[in-house]
Amino acid sequence: MSLRLHLAYKNIKRLRDIVTVFTRHGFRPFMERLHLTRLLSVHQKVFGKKRARDGESAAVGLRLALEELGPTFIKLGQILSTRPDILPQEFIIELLKLQDDVAPFPFKDAAAIIEGSFKRPVGELFSRIEETPIAAASVSQVHRAVTGNSRGRGHGHRHTRLSRQAGAQVHSRERAV
Repeated sequence: MSLRLHLAYKNIKRLRDIVTVFTRHGFRPFMERLHLTRLLSVHQKVFGKKRARDGESAAVGLRLALEELGPTFIKLGQILSTRPDILPQEFIIELLKLQDDVAPFPFKDAAAIIEGSFKRPVGELFSRIEETPIAAASVSQVHRAVTGNSRGRGHGHRHTRLSRQAGAQVHSRERAV
């Protein structure tokens, strides 16, 4: 398979994931207007027709979709939260939650990132590491840890999805320009 075909496949797969998430959070009519629902799986086409979760406003749905799609989309939401000139107040209020209230990713993912970076198990690197992060942001989080020499440290690491998703999205933007 040529590199170009491989990249096209990866971009279509990511676009399908994006359309599925927005559809799940109540944006199916918008996806239909953009003619993107043809990318949905058969299961999603048949069973994914409900508009949004019960009582979920469009603003909440947008925030949840951006959170689910990962760091690049969270950043987009953070930027949009500063633009009351283009979004209604309800959306601004909801997207402001992306500034401060970003959910941390699971510790097992954090441990995998650390082990991948240092090429050693977490247990060899730290005598103790707290599973609950002391800080979490859209692109990284920090865990308190103690090294083998009993010195306390904070260890920060980026979301694993960030590099892969950002790379695919940057590549897509470059091709569109």
